[in-house]
Amino acid sequence: MEIDNRRKKKKIIAFALLGAFIVAAIVTSFVVLRIKKSKQEKNLKGEIQNIDYQADIAYDSMDSKSAISGYKRIIDMESDKEVQAIMKIKMGRAYLNDDEPGSMEKGLDVLMEVAADKSLSRQRTAEAITVMQFPFFVTHEADFPQKLYEIVREHSEVFGNVAENWNPRNPESNKTFFFRDIQEFINSEFENSLAYYRIAAWYSGKILDDPTMSSNEKEKLLLDIKDNLDKGNQFLFQLKEESNNDYTDDIMEWLSTTTRHLRFFNYLVLGRYDEKLAENASREYEDLLKLYNKRSSGKTKQRLEGYTRFYYAAFLADKYGSEKKEEINFVLQPIIISSNPGWKGASESGIWKYFDKTLKASESQRDHAYGFLIKLASLDDDFKIFLLSRGYEI
Repeated sequence: MEIDNRRKKKKIIAFALLGAFIVAAIVTSFVVLRIKKSKQEKNLKGEIQNIDYQADIAYDSMDSKSAISGYKRIIDMESDKEVQAIMKIKMGRAYLNDDEPGSMEKGLDVLMEVAADKSLSRQRTAEAITVMQFPFFVTHEADFPQKLYEIVREHSEVFGNVAENWNPRNPESNKTFFFRDIQEFINSEFENSLAYYRIAAWYSGKILDDPTMSSNEKEKLLLDIKDNLDKGNQFLFQLKEESNNDYTDDIMEWLSTTTRHLRFFNYLVLGRYDEKLAENASREYEDLLKLYNKRSSGKTKQRLEGYTRFYYAAFLADKYGSEKKEEINFVLQPIIISSNPGWKGASESGIWKYFDKTLKASESQRDHAYGFLIKLASLDDDFKIFLLSRGYEI
């Protein structure tokens, strides 16, 4: 009996050891598989981040086709919808930066796909619609406002009644309520500094475009600028801080650099009427140059820097006149030197294009930029020679 009990105990122990061994083997296999899967996921993430980094560099060098190819690869490799949306926003931006026929339409389609996707975060919607306006604010494509209006009208399920303030019989109406209303719509989706600064810039443009404006009307607009500027300042670093995503750095950097430029533009207008705010504008200018230098030497950054330099030179000319001749010349030099390949490429697709559009416009179509060009040419001989070299009589 005792022998049988011992045999039973041995069998139980043997079965227990076997069970423990099997459990240990299963657990070990599971852990090994988890480690292997984790390593594969880490390797995939590393590969995706590298492709993203290279695509961002290509975009920054204005090699849109390589950038688009990289972003497309990530969309195919990545299953996270938010990451896919970020890549579509970047891809749309690259299409809008490409000169090939049909690229603008492709870019707008991709961005609209993101904006219309209700399963995505509202931040993605705001980013997509913000980037959609790129050809109007940066490259100044003549037929772009009509294209954007058609998209907004077709997608009322996204934009609501934003298209109602467009008057097709008056193309210049795109400079009035339509683009301002888009910024207000973006803020209703995801409140952010860039939209507020663009609304403020709309009011700033009205002041700059009408030198005969009454003092009462001007005072009201200056208050509107300050109000939107203050609201924008509250959200200045919001996008960057709330992104919390490994793939948003480049798009956030691009948006935040544009944001800082627009804030600066509004301070330039306020500074024409307030000495303290004029000092703010000068500090903003120095900070922006440091930001451009820190961020990248790529052509897209130089393109935006061209606008920053032009508007600062115009501010100095308006406020101080010939007293600042030397500084005006120093500010303008980089954008008129065509011997620098990087600046030449950036300027041709940016600020030079803006100069050409402004100087070719009929008298009824001219805005504040025309007066700026004439005044700067009268104060800076190098700038005048540059404009004459492009075939304009100043």
